[in-house]
Amino acid sequence: MKILHIIGTRPQIIKLASVINYKDSFFEHSIIDTNQHYEDSMQKNLYRDFGIDLSTIKFLDSNKLLSSDISSMFNLLSQELNQIKPDIVFVYGDTNTTVAGALSAKLNNIPSVHIEAGLRSYLQMQIEETNRIIADKLCDYLFCPTETAVSNLKKEKLDHKAFLVGDITLDIFLNTKPQKPSLINSDFFDEQYYLSTIHRKENLNNYSKLENILESLSTLSRVVLPIHHSLKNKLIEISLYERVPKNIELIEPLPYSEMLFLIKNSMGVITDSGGLQKDSFWLEKPTLTIRENTEWRETIECGQNILVNEFPVNLIDKFNSINITDINRQDSFGNGNAATNIMNKVKEILE
Repeated sequence: MKILHIIGTRPQIIKLASVINYKDSFFEHSIIDTNQHYEDSMQKNLYRDFGIDLSTIKFLDSNKLLSSDISSMFNLLSQELNQIKPDIVFVYGDTNTTVAGALSAKLNNIPSVHIEAGLRSYLQMQIEETNRIIADKLCDYLFCPTETAVSNLKKEKLDHKAFLVGDITLDIFLNTKPQKPSLINSDFFDEQYYLSTIHRKENLNNYSKLENILESLSTLSRVVLPIHHSLKNKLIEISLYERVPKNIELIEPLPYSEMLFLIKNSMGVITDSGGLQKDSFWLEKPTLTIRENTEWRETIECGQNILVNEFPVNLIDKFNSINITDINRQDSFGNGNAATNIMNKVKEILE
């Protein structure tokens, strides 16, 4: 049976890596990458990190200016679906690629699976939230990472097609050994640092908020910030790129294994990323999520992850208020066999 995986962003490559590692001759895998994250540091380097052969991936020939445009992706994907003729389509997460993939499957009468279904931040202005809701309505099978996600779908009367499988990212987290970054000098780790990432539109599209976030980061002694292309472009656009506080070190995005190393050796994490919230949670790092709310409620219930959405603020004070408790941080996310649960269910569906 032929599975078509439709992905396009760095987090989706990480999720794909878990599923593609599942070996069963019953399945034949095809991969389409929409090029939503088209830079090598966000895309091809990550495939290499996971040992995924680039020659096995169909990269859409999309205009980079339209790389996030759902309509353009949908048209290109529909053409590919007619050629590949998959038995089922997998879409992942909450991006524009997710919606384009789910829509193309629906309109081509191909059953589809949404991996990481049921997550809700309940922030209607957030594009990711809209994408989650649309994908869950469009897809035929909703594979949920947590009990909370299943509960969210029950409220929306979608639980009839929901299945609790565990968190697919936990699979790859448990099977990835943190690697010291190869392009970073050996003395880089002589001095303590905090790790930060910023890429969400709600933080980028408000000039004063972004400026105040950077001012808040300046309250920390040293911040290492792998720079997402959306952040870099925005900083250049508003003439802030050359005025980033001196304590903030901008570096290129890193492969997943090297990012885990940075998290593991950091003093704490400041992020608006969903995936990084979980990785830092599992690595027992104090975390400040610079958002109004988070879809990963499990990370904040024990107080290890704090929501911060008013800036400027002294981040040291926020970190000092976090108490790291001794709990099992993986229980709520399954036991690391989400890929097995997913593929067993898909085999049941297709047989």
